[in-house]
Amino acid sequence: MDLIVSYLTSDKGAMLGIGISVISLLYAFYLNSWIKKQSPGTERMQELAGFVQQGAMAFLKTEYKMLGMFAGCVAIALYFGVEDKGATAISY
Repeated sequence: MDLIVSYLTSDKGAMLGIGISVISLLYAFYLNSWIKKQSPGTERMQELAGFVQQGAMAFLKTEYKMLGMFAGCVAIALYFGVEDKGATAISY
């Protein structure tokens, strides 16, 4: 186990991580281009996809609104509930 940890914390480990990241990004770009070349489907399929997209965007808008309110409440609670007032609430 110590051998693995020492390898991953060395320069070779950093290069391995960067190499795997680059390969992953190249694969993602390949998949993206392959998907974009595929047929969008029939007119009815495109219509249904539009409905799904509208619903997904409405969901995300509501979710982000709730998440913003939650984050605001937590920031206020941290500001008033922790001795180091400003730094903790802002860093959150």
